[in-house]
Amino acid sequence: MDRILIAYYSRSGNTEKVAKALADVTGGSLFRIETSQAYPADYRQLVVCAMDEEKKGIVRELKELPDLEGVQKVFILSPNWFGTFVPPVRTFASMPSLSGRKVALVLTHGGSGIAKADDDIRRCLPQGAEYLGSLAIRGDGGDAVHTLLSHWLETSGQK
Repeated sequence: MDRILIAYYSRSGNTEKVAKALADVTGGSLFRIETSQAYPADYRQLVVCAMDEEKKGIVRELKELPDLEGVQKVFILSPNWFGTFVPPVRTFASMPSLSGRKVALVLTHGGSGIAKADDDIRRCLPQGAEYLGSLAIRGDGGDAVHTLLSHWLETSGQK
């Protein structure tokens, strides 16, 4: 069986809930993506900061990196900010150590779906990483999140 890592960034808790459900469904290990320097706690300041980072292509340093020894598949989970994944996920997805691994994206959102995240992650992943596709989940997926994730894994050939 493949060793699975579920790497996620969560601000409000929605993405963390989905990550934990995905760990339940796959048996994967959780890794919380955190930055060395925290984002502002105030939501408006956060939006201004994140928009500036997105516009300027600023790369945020991560607090720590996961141990990928023996990991064959990595699920990356992120909220959708401005039509794509958050800047810290861009940093994570660009890690050369993802080369040779299968990678899938799960995006939580408030109504904008996957937007341009599929194209963006393909550009970020290092050469040699195999992109398996994505899933968009509104909010935290509600009570059906386990069923939704299981169905996606089965229909996309990942289970």
